[in-house]
Formats: sequence, structure tokens, C-alpha cells
Amino acid sequence: MAVVGKGSDLVLGVELGSQMSVVATGTRDDAARAVNEGGLGKLIARRFVPTSIAYAGKVRLFGEEAEARVNEEPRDTIMELPLWISVHTVDQVKALEARLSSCPAVEVGVLSNGELLFHVDFDNQKLKIPVPVAVGAFVGRLYTTGMHQGGGCAKEQNLSGYDFLRHMQHHPRVPHTGVLVVPSSVTEKDLGILTAAQGVANVPSQMLSRMSALINWWCCEKLPAEYNSLMQLQRATGASVKEKGVVHVALLDVGFSEISMAVMELRKTSSEQDTSVVRQPQKQVSVKVLWSAAAGDIGILDAVNVLAKHVRHHIKEKFHEDVRTKTARYWRICQACATAIRALCDVNHASIDLKFLLKDTDFRFNITRKHFGELCAPLQAKLKTFMEETLSKAGVTGANVAAADVLNSLARTAWIHSTIADAVHCDSRSGKPGKIRWVEDGGAGAVLGAVYWAADKKYVDNLVDRNPPYPEDQLLRMTALETDIRKIERGELERRFLLAHLESYAFEMHRAATTKDNLVRNAEQLTKVIKETETSAGALQEAPLEKVKQAYETFRSYLMNSEPRLFEAVEDERATRLGQAKGIDPRKAMDIVVRQLGQESNSKLPNTILLKRAKRDTEEASELLAGGQTDLAVYLANQSLGYLSNMDTATARDTDRRAVTELQLQNYLQLSKAQTKEAVEDRAIDYRSRLLTQALDNCNRALAIDSKNADALFQRSITYMTLNDFSRAKADVEAGLAIVPGSEAGRALEAEITQRQQSHTAL
Repeated sequence: MAVVGKGSDLVLGVELGSQMSVVATGTRDDAARAVNEGGLGKLIARRFVPTSIAYAGKVRLFGEEAEARVNEEPRDTIMELPLWISVHTVDQVKALEARLSSCPAVEVGVLSNGELLFHVDFDNQKLKIPVPVAVGAFVGRLYTTGMHQGGGCAKEQNLSGYDFLRHMQHHPRVPHTGVLVVPSSVTEKDLGILTAAQGVANVPSQMLSRMSALINWWCCEKLPAEYNSLMQLQRATGASVKEKGVVHVALLDVGFSEISMAVMELRKTSSEQDTSVVRQPQKQVSVKVLWSAAAGDIGILDAVNVLAKHVRHHIKEKFHEDVRTKTARYWRICQACATAIRALCDVNHASIDLKFLLKDTDFRFNITRKHFGELCAPLQAKLKTFMEETLSKAGVTGANVAAADVLNSLARTAWIHSTIADAVHCDSRSGKPGKIRWVEDGGAGAVLGAVYWAADKKYVDNLVDRNPPYPEDQLLRMTALETDIRKIERGELERRFLLAHLESYAFEMHRAATTKDNLVRNAEQLTKVIKETETSAGALQEAPLEKVKQAYETFRSYLMNSEPRLFEAVEDERATRLGQAKGIDPRKAMDIVVRQLGQESNSKLPNTILLKRAKRDTEEASELLAGGQTDLAVYLANQSLGYLSNMDTATARDTDRRAVTELQLQNYLQLSKAQTKEAVEDRAIDYRSRLLTQALDNCNRALAIDSKNADALFQRSITYMTLNDFSRAKADVEAGLAIVPGSEAGRALEAEITQRQQSHTAL
């Protein structure tokens, strides 16, 4: 029996983020190696998942798959799920619906006791899903993801991720710890809902607020060395000193839906027996959190809403079109506004460009830093008040703060930066070093702090749910509802699995009939049966499980009895590839079959089928990219290229060859756009260079097909600009403008390159 050594105990950090959740899986050894030195993020596995869930037909979709449904404007998709935890009244429902104006409209109801219910269509029936059931399902999925990631922690024991999970389930003596990070603005009542959600999902774990987890990460990664750096900065900036040897630092997290702040006091300790450092991983510097607070009504979301609302008004005034909120079109506007806000962190002017948004024209809107700051003046006033109150309750003034460490690169927006600077008395014009320091955590600082905490490297206390437990009958009712939903899902996944199995089987037999013709008894009859099976598989897409089973068994029975030698040969090959799918979770089995179906592009399928599938995936990738779903867009664009590469060009018609070239060009451009877009996100910090290199390669492939394609030249220019290679960026944008001299996008890009180069040179 495989045993996991105690020194390699699995630890799991899960952050339930308002917009993006994160899962990190490591070991106690990883945390021990990184503490006091930093770099835990390079040692452990992590994954980002959009916090969205959709009740789609008979299965639930999570993450990007759920978020991608925004293009269909469904009423069964719940986005930014954690924001609904604090909603208990009709007025709060209306306020949140207005705040989430870009998300699909989901129908909700509020009971007299304040319980919120999501009304969704699932399995052809109207279900009322309590918040703990929806949140529990999502948290459970995150835990499953993390445990599968844990396979990397078991390589020495020769266990797969699934086997490791199964081993842990059957051998509870194997130690493992999980910590759930929740938004900093959760209330006492919210903790009761989160506890119930963990009970429904059967994944009980201790909870940390996001700010507590960030404090834990900051301290574990930076102390004790950072204390000396802060003391030097305190002297250099002329910060007011309250007590000799004591330094104050503010940690500010500018999040998607909330802004949280903590003020910490650091001081040297007299000995390792000092009671203030007994629990700390390092004993030289003591850490005291003077005050921590969160503003749940200010975030990047609200800045995007302000700009999107202004753009929507502009469209109505100038083009006389009313873009309704909670539609795919308004979602695209909000995505473009978020991109423009990121650009305004570095340049004075940005543009919002949207093709095919309006009926008769493409849309373009220019925005300046000054104008954006004016629009956000009410938000700026809120932020100023919040920071002043937090400092006051911490018992310090802005002058006492040696440094303000700020997370999220979007906080570099001018109006946010100036508000922080005023609060901590940072005068950049004085010539002294600045107090504001931008902290790069790769978007995962909180979940890394949770991993440290799970490994017993603690600077903070966990949240304690002091609410009375949910009534047992209510918890049982919610658990029963979750069990029923899972049962429906298993049946549907089995149906899809069997249908995919049938389709894959027919394709494989089609190929084997040619490559293993010496094993075939009656080629004519076999070809006829395979064709009939392929046709019936297409007609069974919505058929119940029993009919799919019948078709599958009929096909297998024919092969076993009429073509036994061919059947045995193919079965042996399939057993090797699909044997691991037997007896495991239906979702994992489905993943294996989907991968198998993805390999059909290597089969000798007819050109018409390959081209049809490639076109479908290219179009869907384009829609996903427009909606901001880069991961799925990249997946589908690559899959399309796989289909195209396996076409038989020797027998292809001229029209098909032209279509292949056009689709390849489009896919390479979409890949480059998606990779460049992802590269500027905080979460991509550890692999940014690789993404941009891939983006350049894809631009070059597009230009190899059509060297005069202006879109490809502009896109390569953007990628070079992102790499700060301004000379090449200028050369490409000039080449593109030589082809399309009147391009507004090209002119705007040219101006942006100049601005960025000036800003970069000034640094």
C-alpha cells in the first residue's frame, strides 16, 4: 500500500473570489522551504477559475464554461456568485442587480426569513436553489480541482492525482489540510451561510478573510528581512515616528468588488520567548495588526460600471441605439471598458473599440485619464473616507505610515493612486522616495497565504462562525437537493459519455476497416452499418439514455458476431486508451472521452467534416474572445487548427483550400490576441514572457499567410508594445497604416505607442 510521508502532507488553499477564484495545492515541505525566503508561488500548483455557475439543461457548468454562456444571455447562469451571499432583502437584490449590470439576469426570490433562492430551469423543471447549495457546489468543485492538482505532490509514491484523492478518501489517517479564503467584507451572518455551504458540499475547512490571508502571505514571504528595508524607507521618507524601533505599514487590496486595508505594526523582539512571536514562523520581528477593514461597495467593478454607463449614454445620444444592460452587447462594452482602464494606468489617452456592436457601424470611444477621474469622483470620495477611517481606528496617521503596499496593478489608475498618496502623506514632488509600493502577487497572494496557514505558518487567526447552526431539517433538505442534482448530472453525463463512445467507436471502426482490411469479413456490409451508426449517432443528441444504450449495444453486437477479428483488434487498442475511465467519476470519464474525440482530427476523416468542425470552432472562439473568455478561445482556436492541419490538401477543392487559409489566418490572429490579453493580467506574471513569445509566433504565422494583412501587423505591434519593444511596434503600426491609411485603430495605436515609450523612458 502506498503511503504518503508525513513530511509531504498535502495542503490546499482555496479562495472564493468575487470574480475569480483560485486553487493552490502544495505540501508542508513547500511551505517550510519558502517561509521567510519567499517564492512559494513557484513551488506549488495553482489554477484560476471564474466564480460562475450555470444550471445548463441537466448538468452544471463551472468557471469559464459557465461564464461563456453570457453570449446566450441565459437566466440560469449565476456570475460573481459570492456577492449574493450578503443579499437578504428585496432592496439588496435590486442594488446588486444594478451593480452586476453586465451579467446575465438571474431570477431570484427572497423568503420572509431572509433566505435567498435562485430560480433556475434544470432537467425540465423549475428549481429553487438556496445560496448555500449553489455556493457549496462551486466550493466543492474547487476542492476537487485542488485535490486533482495534488497528483503532483504524490509523484514519489507513483500515484496519479485521482488515485491520490481516492487513497486519501479510503485512508483518513493520511494528513491533509484545507483552508477556504472568503471576501474580506463578509458579515457574521454570511459566515453561517458559508458554513452551511461547506456542509452541503461535505468539505468542512477553516476560513480566512481575504485580507487576513494576504497579511499571512506578506509576512511569511517578506519577514524578517523586510523590517530593515522599512526602517530605511521610514528614515528616507521622513515618516513620523511614534516609537523608536517601530515601523507601520499599510496593506491595501484593491479588489474586483471590494477594497480592504490593514495597518500593521512591526518591531524587533527582545527574545524568541517573547509572547508576541510565540506562534510566528520567525521570531526576530513581531507583527501586530492594529486594524483591518473592508469596503464592500467600492471596487474595480464599480469603476467599470461608471465608464460603461457613460459609454452606453454616449451610444444612445450619438447613434440612437439603446444597449440594454444584462445583455451580451453590454457585457462586451464592460469588457472593453476594463481594458481601457488598464491602459489608462500607463497612458493619458485610451480608446474603446468594438466591432459589430452597433447596427450600421463599428464603435469607437476615446477617454482620457482626466475625464475618467472626473467620472469616478464619487468613488474617489468613498475611497478617501474609507482610508481615513481605517487609519484613525488603527490609531495612526498617514504621516506615521512608512509604506503603503498595494495589490492589483489596476490600482495604478491615476485617481486611485492620488487618493492613496494623499492618505499616507506621500509627496512624489519632494524628491524623496515614494511610500507607495506595488506588490506583485500574481493574483494569488491570498491563496498562497492560505497554503502557508494550512501548513501551520501563521500570523493571523481564522474566522470563527458564531452563528447558531442551520436547523437540521433545513440542512438535510439542502443536502437532499444537492444529492438529487448530482444524480441527474450523473445520468446525463453517462448518456453523453455513451453517445461520445458510440460516435468515437464508429469513427474508429471506419478507420480500422481501411487500415486493417485483412481482418474484415464483409467490407460492403461493414461500411453500410458504420454509415448507419454515424447517422443514428447524430440523431441521438437529445435522445434518452436507454435509446443511446440500445444503439450502442446493437452496433457492438453486430461487430462481435459479424466482424469478430476486427472487433477484438480495435477493443485491445481502446482498452489501453480508455481503460482508466472504468469505475471512476463520470466527469473524469467524460474528460477522457472528450480527449479521445479531440484526437479524431488525426483520423482520416473526410475534408468536408474537418472543414465544418474547424469553421464551427473558429466562430465560437471568436465569440468567446469578444466576451473575454481567453482560455476557452485558445482551446477552440487550437482545436480548429488541428482539424485544418489534417485535411487532405491533395484532394481538396480550390474553394476548400482558400477556406483553410482564411481560417488558419483567423485562428492565428485570435490566438495572438488572447495570449496578449492574458499576458497583461496580474495572474500571468510568472508566465508573461512565454505568453507574449507565443503571441508573436502566432502573429508571424498569420503574416506568413498574408504579409499585407493590416490586422496582423497591428496585433504584432500591440504585442511588441507590451514587450516594451517600441521600435518594432512603431515599424509594424506604420506598415499597417501604409496598407489602410484611414484606420482610426491604427492611428490610436500609433499614439499609444508614443505615450508608452515616453512613460517608459521617464522611469
